[in-house]
Amino acid sequence: MMFFLLSLCTPLHLFSQQLALKTNLLYGATTTMNIGGEMGFRSRWSLDVSANLNPWSFAENRKFKHWLVQPELRRWNCETFNRAFWGVHLLGGQFNVGNLDLPMGLFPSLRTTRYEGWMVGGGVSYGYHWYLAPHWNIEATIGIGYIYTRSNTFECMYCGRATHKGVIRHYFGPTRIGLSVVYLFNHK
Repeated sequence: MMFFLLSLCTPLHLFSQQLALKTNLLYGATTTMNIGGEMGFRSRWSLDVSANLNPWSFAENRKFKHWLVQPELRRWNCETFNRAFWGVHLLGGQFNVGNLDLPMGLFPSLRTTRYEGWMVGGGVSYGYHWYLAPHWNIEATIGIGYIYTRSNTFECMYCGRATHKGVIRHYFGPTRIGLSVVYLFNHK
């Protein structure tokens, strides 16, 4: 009886939840295994969580090892899983990277130095969903923000002795990028 009275006094808006499973093709192109899930709630809100793992070492001891988790709260301009959205995301993970020559001169010290440590950060993002077929969408997203890292630095790619310990770095710039294939489970 008490529940019934409270329900009359409290406006309840129940929306059917929508669920999506996705994979980021850009991360896949870097040999990073990834999977994401997203749950729509309310009429224009969703929560996206992605997990990424790259456990590989490459020829000539090049390393791009990392794991990363990125939750994001999204506000859709139209309706959930339809067209444009804005997001606020967090990120956290660990890395072991070095002996890499990244395009456009990004992080030039990675050519001669290896970094092993952890990171946390966050930012804002914008994205767009394109309808392909019932249950299938394509999603593009880009985000900018801040990342705090703490790592040990290794000058020698093959030796195990750290030259600097506990190096703190602050990064401002792109924190999220994606071109994902999305499967919607309970599409309208």
